[in-house]
Amino acid sequence: MRLLEEKEAVFRREKELREEKRNKLLPEIKKKRMQAEKKREEIKQLYHQYRQGKMGKAEYLARKKWEGNLAGEMETELVGLEVEVERLRKKIEEVDADDAALAEWLGCGESKRKLLRCLIECVEVNKNKEINITWLFQDKAGLYQ
Repeated sequence: MRLLEEKEAVFRREKELREEKRNKLLPEIKKKRMQAEKKREEIKQLYHQYRQGKMGKAEYLARKKWEGNLAGEMETELVGLEVEVERLRKKIEEVDADDAALAEWLGCGESKRKLLRCLIECVEVNKNKEINITWLFQDKAGLYQ
């Protein structure tokens, strides 16, 4: 039973860490969006400068290529950050679902908890999601093999 309560605490901590990481990424995404928009505006300004004769065609094309590459890199970073936030959101949902299932099972009432404590010595969950239960009683009849 203690193992299950510890597992519930782990679920809560895992959710907190993922939410914390997600909350740190959200302002960074906003900042990257603003930077990408600024780069797009700079590229537009380059064109206007070229049209007004303030720079030659070669200089315009070189700077446009340079600024376009920077804008493309920003967009790529932005997409990566958005994918990471979405992955974290899904993981938080999974943790919430696992935590809710465990809380439901643990919240089954004091009488069932006492019964479980009388029957179960230890519950172990492996990485492969296999559950091993060590019982406090012996199966002399061989019914639970």
